[in-house]
Amino acid sequence: MLDLSKKKLFLLDMDGTLYLGDRLFEGALEFLRRVRETGGRYLFATNNSSRSVTAYVDRLRGMGIDAAKEDFLTSTDALIWYLRGRYDDALIYAFGTRTFRHQLREAGFRVTDQREAGISLLVCGFDTELTFQKLEDACMLLGDPTVDFLATNPDWVCPTAWGFVPDCGSVCEMLFRATGRRPRVIGKPEPEMALLAMERWGYSKEETLLVEAAGRPGAVGRKMTELLMRDRCNIDYAAYCNACKRAIDINDPEKVLSMMVRAQASVPQLEPSFFGEMASYAHSDHRFIAKEIIKRCGEEQIAAAPSFLLEQFAMDKDFRTLSALVEKGISGGGSSARTLHMLTYEGRDSWIAEELLEKRMWVDANDYSALHACVQNDAVEVCRLLLDGGMDFDQYRQWAQTRPCAGHEETLQALADHWSEMQAEVEQAPAQENGGMTLG
Repeated sequence: MLDLSKKKLFLLDMDGTLYLGDRLFEGALEFLRRVRETGGRYLFATNNSSRSVTAYVDRLRGMGIDAAKEDFLTSTDALIWYLRGRYDDALIYAFGTRTFRHQLREAGFRVTDQREAGISLLVCGFDTELTFQKLEDACMLLGDPTVDFLATNPDWVCPTAWGFVPDCGSVCEMLFRATGRRPRVIGKPEPEMALLAMERWGYSKEETLLVEAAGRPGAVGRKMTELLMRDRCNIDYAAYCNACKRAIDINDPEKVLSMMVRAQASVPQLEPSFFGEMASYAHSDHRFIAKEIIKRCGEEQIAAAPSFLLEQFAMDKDFRTLSALVEKGISGGGSSARTLHMLTYEGRDSWIAEELLEKRMWVDANDYSALHACVQNDAVEVCRLLLDGGMDFDQYRQWAQTRPCAGHEETLQALADHWSEMQAEVEQAPAQENGGMTLG
């Protein structure tokens, strides 16, 4: 298990990890207070190069965090650290915001945002002031193999309160498609930011921890999560569940599925219902992820899944996913009655219930509420399948005496006839087995 007592420098990701939009995530303030109380130091590290440190200070103070300029480390800081000694005299085309260009000039570099002679380096940052002219300039500059190409970060998108917007990585991908050139990346998950922090504040690698939750989208988030999980086999179950839910929330199926694969090796106390619970969580807003989890689960994992999954996909009338759940062994549990009610209501989707029961008896034979739901919807064929699966009609009638069932006399009579036929077949079975011979 990771020994946090040995960690003194905490590099904290911000966008989509510490906060989202103007909403601070639960527990963030308490964690920051605890780090300082125990003699540690935290730095807010971000790949967002569109803002100055002053803007970040104001933003976090507005959320109730006591922050100062020295508590921040941006990808622009790492870029400046990388440029020193390598491009001190270079003319640099800065593809980014006015703030980005100002920070580079303040650091002593020759910066331009116009295509002109003598440019030897193109640096690309997260540009919220993007224009087509900048794209055209960049393409022309990258056509010259003597012009170097750097980027502050590889993030495809930047999270906002309402979704995502294209980040530096998306723009660089567009430039690659046009020119065939890819940049050298400076920001996370590359090591320059962490190395700068350790050098500037005098901490060793063993004393430093990068804190990144599963809430960062895209290739960067996936790589950072993979690095954090590598060689770890004792992750807390609740923490792992929360991380998976964050990956679901940002709609990153590749990250979610990767965490599903790693779960058994990373979490020693993994609950058998984990995979089903994650599929159930994903269903509300990200059904594709829920279906992909179910598709990759084995019989043991689905057998332990919460029965509520059946209700969720019954609401969608999703026959394919319901079939997969039944075939892999899910139990109807306390959801059987509601699932069958949804599928048999007004008779339009009774065929789904019939198909599922023909595959396997997934309803508890003593769950008379499931049979009752079908009786109330006059789903005679589904009721017959429940009786064929082992449900006792005599016991059901006794159970139903105190429950309303008026208006369904024809259904009850049809079931009574079917039950009588079943009993007659049972009574005839011994005689058939003996071939009608009398022994003695």
